[in-house]
Amino acid sequence: MSHDDLGDNKWTDIWAKIAECTSSAYAGECVEGGAKGSWNASCAAALSATVVNTIGEATNEVSEAAREDLTSTVAAYPWSVDQTARTDGSSNEPVIMPASVDGNGDATWSYGMSYQPQFTSKGLSGVMQAISRDADDFQTVVDSVATLEQRRMTFEAGVISAATDGQGLSTDATMPTGLNNAIEANSATAAFFQGASRAVVEDDAEEVDNRNKTIVDTLFGLSSFIPGPGGEVSRIWKDTWSFGKDTTKRIAQNAATQDFTEHLTNAIDESKIAKNDASRATTLTTITQMIGLGIISAGQANAAVPGLVGGDGILDSSKLDGTALDTLYDRFVTNGDDTVNPDLHDQLTDAGDAYKTGYDRGHGE
Repeated sequence: MSHDDLGDNKWTDIWAKIAECTSSAYAGECVEGGAKGSWNASCAAALSATVVNTIGEATNEVSEAAREDLTSTVAAYPWSVDQTARTDGSSNEPVIMPASVDGNGDATWSYGMSYQPQFTSKGLSGVMQAISRDADDFQTVVDSVATLEQRRMTFEAGVISAATDGQGLSTDATMPTGLNNAIEANSATAAFFQGASRAVVEDDAEEVDNRNKTIVDTLFGLSSFIPGPGGEVSRIWKDTWSFGKDTTKRIAQNAATQDFTEHLTNAIDESKIAKNDASRATTLTTITQMIGLGIISAGQANAAVPGLVGGDGILDSSKLDGTALDTLYDRFVTNGDDTVNPDLHDQLTDAGDAYKTGYDRGHGE
């Protein structure tokens, strides 16, 4: 593939179609018990990396057919999008095999995943900019990554619930590394999408707002509220266990989920500190996500916003308004006190740095 030949033409269309065909055939391969993925899955990931990186580094303008095929390819590898939003590849190889089990043989949040492509920041940025020209294609990729981030945070909630008998992260507990990574990933992936989408619609305020709404509603709003901590978390984690077999599977949304999304979106619009600050809005959605999952205990949540979590452990989304979000941000980020886990406070404070990194990478800087 030559950079000089790429753009809105048949040559680019052909390569995009090849990547779509191979990724659709092998990206969803499920690998059990720490085994290696197949040669076909490795080849498909390598080809997808080459196509996305080469096209994206050359242009963000492709045909409708190429854009749709690139959308399918990128959406098939949400783990790779997550990684690229935060850092360059961990090696110079075009593919990487996520760890399915840890050193103790226990399953990790990426259990079941086969080989994944290692996208370059510039390559994925260019392709995502092209994808974001169409709202439906943009939504497709955001949906895919939303499922991945939901899986990761739900897994961490299950680990914490099991370790604390459903009581959540205490003020003196050591922050699990996985939870640190999940918080960072929430900020970086949202920012990457915002940076990529704004790069091609920055002169259109309405389109900028539409893309932001897609990210808030989908990446965090629709996938953040999960009724009930404790045992419910473990059940939901099992519901997403087939991720490697079906990368399009999402946890079913219900009236409570939609109600939460509406309240969260309206609250952000009313918030003094988040309405015009996408980074803070992203951090707040992560805080409400962790409250809904029981990672942040009901006691800590209710100390900030009385009645936010009921006696049944379920977050009451009707309590979310602009004042409530401003209070949560002050309590958990700006002025953390002895009612908040200090490591959690530090990680949420640093989420702004992860946001900036993700935004710059998505914007192509």
